[in-house]
Amino acid sequence: MFIDENDIKILEDDYIPNIRMLMKDKSVSDVLDMIDNIIIEDILDNDNEPSEVGRKLQLIYDRIQRDNE
Repeated sequence: MFIDENDIKILEDDYIPNIRMLMKDKSVSDVLDMIDNIIIEDILDNDNEPSEVGRKLQLIYDRIQRDNE
């Protein structure tokens, strides 16, 4: 699994502290599901619209998906 180091740092610092361990133990789909759940929570918390956080996470999600096809 490949995740850009900058994206790892963002996820690790703010959303998924154990992302490095998960990268070793989980599949790409599992990690994408975790990020997707955070995005969905963000959308639900913001009147069905993503906040800046949700948009940032969506970009990370898209990059991980693209880089691991």
